[in-house]
Amino acid sequence: MRHRLALFLVACAARCSRHPWMGEAMRAEFHAAQEDGRGLSFALGCLWASLAAVPSERRGAAIAIRLLVGLVLALPFAILEINGVRLSVQFLATGQNHYYASLMQGDEAQQALAAVYRQATPMITLLLAMMGLSQLALIGLMAWGRHDIAARVAQCAVVAGLVMAAIILRITADNVALAIYAGVPAVQWWLVRWMNTRTTV
Repeated sequence: MRHRLALFLVACAARCSRHPWMGEAMRAEFHAAQEDGRGLSFALGCLWASLAAVPSERRGAAIAIRLLVGLVLALPFAILEINGVRLSVQFLATGQNHYYASLMQGDEAQQALAAVYRQATPMITLLLAMMGLSQLALIGLMAWGRHDIAARVAQCAVVAGLVMAAIILRITADNVALAIYAGVPAVQWWLVRWMNTRTTV
């Protein structure tokens, strides 16, 4: 996951760079940095350098602003959901995690809930992966100024979030999780639609 995130950030940095050869140089040096185990830090450095170099250019400044908005809007939730995929895959592989173990130590009702949780984990993993990828797509599409496509991606994330919320309600009454998986995609969809109307007027 770290490698994919680093690749995405390098691509954004290359897009924001002034000259095509600079983007090619970033990609070439990234592979060397990745082999040394510092790919993510290198990608963040490239992105920072590119953003710092373009404010004087109107096109570059617009891309930088849109990218910054996309990062603020979606990156924290992308990290959260991708980490959720990692934890779910670990649970599928080992059959154990803290929440499942606590349910199994409870009464019959909690043990029944543990069984539901285990059965729902493959679907949860798929939904988390879809939502995490949609967050990364939002960042890229907003940086490129494709708010119309970003709105459709956000709409798909809303549907996935509602399905996730329905599953969460069957397993736990975690209001924070409900707010994240049902509320955040809805807010993102509204904001992207609003930005799309502002750019098309």
